[in-house]
Amino acid sequence: QANTRVQAIEMAMKIVLVKLTGDRNAPVRPELVSIVKTAERYVQQYSYVEVPPDSADPLAAEIQLRLKISFDEVNLGNALRETGVQIWSRERPSTLVWLAIEKDQTRKLLIPEEDSDYFTTINLQSASRGTVLMYPLFDLEDSSSLQASDIRGEFQDTVITASRRYSPDTILTGWIESPLEGVWQVRWTAYFGEERHSWTTECSFAETVLAEGIDGLADLLATRYSQQSGTATGNTTIQVLDVYTVEHYTRVIGYLKTLSPVSRVEVVEVNPGNMEFRLTAYGGEQAVRQAISFGRILEPAATNNNLYRLLP
Repeated sequence: QANTRVQAIEMAMKIVLVKLTGDRNAPVRPELVSIVKTAERYVQQYSYVEVPPDSADPLAAEIQLRLKISFDEVNLGNALRETGVQIWSRERPSTLVWLAIEKDQTRKLLIPEEDSDYFTTINLQSASRGTVLMYPLFDLEDSSSLQASDIRGEFQDTVITASRRYSPDTILTGWIESPLEGVWQVRWTAYFGEERHSWTTECSFAETVLAEGIDGLADLLATRYSQQSGTATGNTTIQVLDVYTVEHYTRVIGYLKTLSPVSRVEVVEVNPGNMEFRLTAYGGEQAVRQAISFGRILEPAATNNNLYRLLP
């Protein structure tokens, strides 16, 4: 039915707005309510997908339909910029997650393959908030460099040293315990270089305290990395080294065009082994620099903020 579809589209828009702004309260913010109410105008296409019935539910219909919606990224982005709200671009910082638990008088690091229930909850909440999580390999090197007691004690130097091999933008640790029967508690710590932020979540259900921990991480990341939106753009020039072939050129220019803040890419100068580009971007030089820092295509060269090197 049309009314049901409209409601579903509005619900989908609310989810998208949370991801784009990093603000879990975005759908009810006064400046964004109108976007939710007119969500249909931003729909690029939609379709219905058949979903098998839930075998655990005897009352479930034989066939269920799920609405799949794609929004017009350009028009929605322009609408958000006009509101002036902060936008979290699609280039997101990576967060390395270490979890440890004390249960039945035993302390141990949690491993995704062995403790999937915990990580399923975390991954689902991460997907809803648009965070990028990564996990250690838990190989011999990891087991010899970090113990559960290091997480509990929040030993910053040890955590950072053990995480260095993964080159994350952020590190998140969580110490899980049940201090009282029926009560779950997690002590979270996020490391941004030498800077750290800690908070605690507590609830009767383990799934809830884990989900709230990821919400806390997403709030921190959005506050730290989101850009003030607006219709104003700025120009910045960057130089990229180690560009020797047509394939290198195609890779670089294609990558620059995909960066969220960038609206235009121009080639300024071509020299043997390097190229210079002029970028027009919302947020100007700072926004471009931040977007590039979260990728794995270019890395800063020397101390010049506008000089980069193409990675292999």
